Amino acid sequence: MGVELITLATAAGRAVSQAAGTGVWDVFRDRVARQFGRPGRRPGDRAAALTQLDRTAGDLFDAGPGRAGAAQERAAAAWALRFLELLEETVGADRSALIAALQELVDLASHPTDDRDPAGSRSPSEEEPASDPVTTTIVTSNGTVAAHHIHVSTSTAPSRPLLVGVVPLLASAFQPRESIRHEIDRSGGQHATGTQVLSGPGGVGKSQLAAALAHQARGRDVDVVVWADATETSQIVTTFARAARQVWVPDATGEDPEHDARAFLNWLAVTDSTWLVVLDDLTDLGAAMPWWPPTRAGSGPRGRVLATTRLRDARLSGAGRTVIDVGTYTPAEAFAYLHERMSSAEATHLLDTQAADLVGALGGLPLALSRAAAFMINEDIACRDYLRHLTGRAGRLDRLLPRSADTEGYGRRITASLLLTLDAADRYGPVGLAVPALRLAAHLDPAGHPQALWATSAVTDYLTAHRTPSRPRVHRPDPVTSQDARDALRLLHRHALLTHATRDTDREVRLHVLTARAARESTAAADLPAIVRATADALLELWPDPGVRAPELTAVLRANTAALADFAGNLLLGHPILLAAHRGPRSHGPADTPPTRNLYGLFP
Repeated sequence: MGVELITLATAAGRAVSQAAGTGVWDVFRDRVARQFGRPGRRPGDRAAALTQLDRTAGDLFDAGPGRAGAAQERAAAAWALRFLELLEETVGADRSALIAALQELVDLASHPTDDRDPAGSRSPSEEEPASDPVTTTIVTSNGTVAAHHIHVSTSTAPSRPLLVGVVPLLASAFQPRESIRHEIDRSGGQHATGTQVLSGPGGVGKSQLAAALAHQARGRDVDVVVWADATETSQIVTTFARAARQVWVPDATGEDPEHDARAFLNWLAVTDSTWLVVLDDLTDLGAAMPWWPPTRAGSGPRGRVLATTRLRDARLSGAGRTVIDVGTYTPAEAFAYLHERMSSAEATHLLDTQAADLVGALGGLPLALSRAAAFMINEDIACRDYLRHLTGRAGRLDRLLPRSADTEGYGRRITASLLLTLDAADRYGPVGLAVPALRLAAHLDPAGHPQALWATSAVTDYLTAHRTPSRPRVHRPDPVTSQDARDALRLLHRHALLTHATRDTDREVRLHVLTARAARESTAAADLPAIVRATADALLELWPDPGVRAPELTAVLRANTAALADFAGNLLLGHPILLAAHRGPRSHGPADTPPTRNLYGLFP
């Protein structure tokens, strides 16, 4: 074999060590494997080449900066021999094509794009010195012995941190949420498992908190950072399979995503590299459970797992995981956000004395404040004017918090975001009760109502009549019981559509003000009379009997009646609940006695 081909094989071997750890590696790896899988080759040669490539890259990655030069020399020599054998076994036109392909590989490796160590990020003084030449002895098929010197530059050694997936950018005027961050840091230090779950309703900023931690991890030289969109389990698998190839897990073949994803999990369990895996927006816990990354106890974990989800489920706290509740902004955080956001747009003149009322009307929800601030900037309207539109009966959330004000790329309409899990909840047992239950709850005081309301005959009769029909509908469903109604409450709680906390006496059931509004706005007008009537009847059933002193319960019932009256308008006229709320004790006055004063005037 001629010196030219030996030189080419040597250069191609060096190209393997140069391409590993750079942005061209996936393409390079595929092209190398394709040469070993040419027609006429032995079955399995391509898969074997992929395995060898991944093992080589894994060795280079694990070597670290101190041993990178020697590891690259060994890799270059081993691959030079493989390429030379391949050239010897290929003849005629196929050899010509192979020569051209190897030359292309050399060219490709000489211009790597490394997204982990961008060009120019290392100063000349930081460059590792070129390695001493290594002598490789190559014995050809005719017995010729050729010695070649390979100079392997260590400047292209796999650099860290490695990022797999796309970490969201931090939002404008991002608030660090110090109290939540403190809890995250504290729980991470106390638990050797290093697995935390950020749980909360839509729009509270869970993903932003996770993104801040991921960016921080990269800045602190965590070796591997993986960001997986976890809305579907298949996306977790795909991301883990890609990660397996990028960290060069030896068992990853590139042919079976599930196999590669499991190989990546196995690698996480044993590697000495530091890592962070983020599972963003976990939706199907049952399907995702087999794909939770392992973390190690003992001398201290090398890895950390951070998940975000809207769900509240006991399974989240299994296996030593720590669940951290994420709520809305505190008033101070909300005001800080508005001031920073307006300042960045040179629009502080829009902040007036109604800013606090605006924060309250939006319930401190980060997503809503982001949309509202963008809308105000676009339309050049102050807090007072925006608040008037927001609280007016004609205004709807999707118009006042429009997608055109989605400056952070959230991607969903506000109502769709707030009610994202409702359809899924409606499919869980008790099937068909989540939607009617939420619509009824949305017409009560967001600050809370008694859980006893869900045991009233008015509510169970309403749920029986308005249960979402199953498909196919085989028979008439059984009447809804008080236990079914409570189960529906717990279902809505687990999907973060409301909060059911039995420790809050007389206000055990709460909704975020915007979630309630989104549910009302998504309710057909034809369904409102039945909802209003059932809610009013249920409140009346709970009203204390004459002579019974229950001031706390009575105050809560009066507040809920006032809220219902505001939402229902004329639909509540003539209902005895209005008179009961005005008088205090239970009073089943005539249903045809309409109030003649303003509805709120009934409640001094």
